[in-house]
Amino acid sequence: MSIKYLGTKDLDDFEVVSLKKIVEQGYAKLQNYESQLGNIELTVHVKVMNDQGRAKVFDVSLKLSSKKRSGTFDVRNEEWDLKKSLHGAFAALEINLQHTLKLK
Repeated sequence: MSIKYLGTKDLDDFEVVSLKKIVEQGYAKLQNYESQLGNIELTVHVKVMNDQGRAKVFDVSLKLSSKKRSGTFDVRNEEWDLKKSLHGAFAALEINLQHTLKLK
């Protein structure tokens, strides 16, 4: 049960606080699947793309690995808003887990 953050050096302080808050909330939801997955490890990789001085584009990648199941669950979402990108990535990850574990 751990969270690793990558790419936070490109974010300002407010964005880092928002990132950690949303990731902790999403991770709490993912702990519901811990009985099927065992001990889970989440890696959050944030890439900031600033194309020629325009607004920032946030590329968020989530990688979930578990001890019981071989392989990893990978999702990626790209948005203009960091919060939207994170929420979209966690929604996609949860759908991927439900489909793979055949819960719905």
